[in-house]
Amino acid sequence: MEIDLQKRYDVVLVDFQTARLMLGALPYQNEVNHMRHLKDNEQALLTKLIAEAPQATYLFDSLSRVLAEEMNDGGMDSLRFFASDDAHRCFEKQLLERQFIDANEISVPVVVNLDDQGDLFELDIWKVDFSPLKQFPSV
Repeated sequence: MEIDLQKRYDVVLVDFQTARLMLGALPYQNEVNHMRHLKDNEQALLTKLIAEAPQATYLFDSLSRVLAEEMNDGGMDSLRFFASDDAHRCFEKQLLERQFIDANEISVPVVVNLDDQGDLFELDIWKVDFSPLKQFPSV
């Protein structure tokens, strides 16, 4: 079955932006992020983090094929992941959380979230002072 990821992405993006606008979370932005494969530093971080998880082997297999988009989170480099199938996905649970220190000595919690199918859903990164990330967490 061939999936039109761009069509699916457009629908998800519209729904997600509408929800953010309704909640007043972010001002309207006419900016579209594009799905892409993981960058080397993102893959290295995720590999290190999920190595501790009971389902590590399953999650490792998905890293090479997972598609991601950068979240509009004020420069904190969080990622939303997309599955290769056309199934509806939603947040299910937090897999793990670790703390890093940014280049300016501010604490940076990093959370890996899974969807309702047990697949990667988000890499959620934020600085406790809500300022933009100076350096992506390294392993």
